[in-house]
Amino acid sequence: MALEEPREGSSVEREWQFEGSLAVAEAWLASLPAGYSAQPPVGEEIHDVYFEGEDWRLARAGFTCRIRVTAAGTVLTLKGFGTFEEGARVRSELHQALVGPVPPSAWPPGPVVLVLTELGGAETLAPLFGLRTQRRTWRLLAAGAPAAAVSLDRCEVYDVDGRLAGAFERVEAEAVGDAPTAARVAAALAAGAGLRPAASSKFVTACRMLGLPVPVVE
Repeated sequence: MALEEPREGSSVEREWQFEGSLAVAEAWLASLPAGYSAQPPVGEEIHDVYFEGEDWRLARAGFTCRIRVTAAGTVLTLKGFGTFEEGARVRSELHQALVGPVPPSAWPPGPVVLVLTELGGAETLAPLFGLRTQRRTWRLLAAGAPAAAVSLDRCEVYDVDGRLAGAFERVEAEAVGDAPTAARVAAALAAGAGLRPAASSKFVTACRMLGLPVPVVE
């Protein structure tokens, strides 16, 4: 996700994920085509821990669950796998603020925990893996209006014991303004930086790096 997440409530994400050279993508951002402009990039470090049940109940129901820790605080998110529209993954999200990266048994009542209760209970979940991301985000304008947020991500995958399992990179473009304008930005980015659509989501990519039998077909 290229934008700062809400700390409570629901949202809908429209996002394009690409694979390719971060250096080439950054060069494209430094010399944007006519009609586009960008605000200075903002960097951040993101620490995610994903949770699942022994029977993959969340994935089978079409969800992922994670705790995200950034400088802004800690947020519990339940995210749907979503659908694809014009190359973008469109998915709904529920968010709930936490006091810190506490275990599922300590998650307080809220919108995420309410849904998890219907799926067997938050207390039945356990850590699946960790994902640490170094991110830089550019907010792009089209004809002076907000269009998309483009993020360059360097991701490291850790097993539940904290051992590094692998790393990968992603370029993400998330709609900020209307969907057609964001789609044009994503298409221009992909063409200009020689990017290709990501073969799988970050969640599935990490699971495969760890050899986890995630029951998801993308």
